[in-house]
Amino acid sequence: MEHAPKQILSVLALASTGLFALGGINAGLSAPFFAGLGAVAMHYAWQIKALDIESRESCWDLFVSNRLLGLILTFSILAGKHVSHNENP
Repeated sequence: MEHAPKQILSVLALASTGLFALGGINAGLSAPFFAGLGAVAMHYAWQIKALDIESRESCWDLFVSNRLLGLILTFSILAGKHVSHNENP
C-alpha cells in the first residue's frame, strides 16, 4: 500500500498527458507541441520517481517544480501554434 500514491499519480499523469494531447489535436497544433508534450511526460515521470511521500520538503519541492511543467506546456503550445500557423497561412 505504500506505493499507492505513486500509482495514483502515475494514472493521473497519464490521463493529464493524454488529455493535453487530445487538446493539441483538436486545436490543430503541430509537431513542436507534441515534442514538448514528451518533455511534460518526462517531467511527470521524474516527479513521481523523485517523490518521497514521507518528506514534507520533497512534496513541496516537487509541487513547486510544476512551474517548470507549466512553462514547458505553455511554450509547447506557442511553438505548435506558430509552426501550424506558418504551415497553413
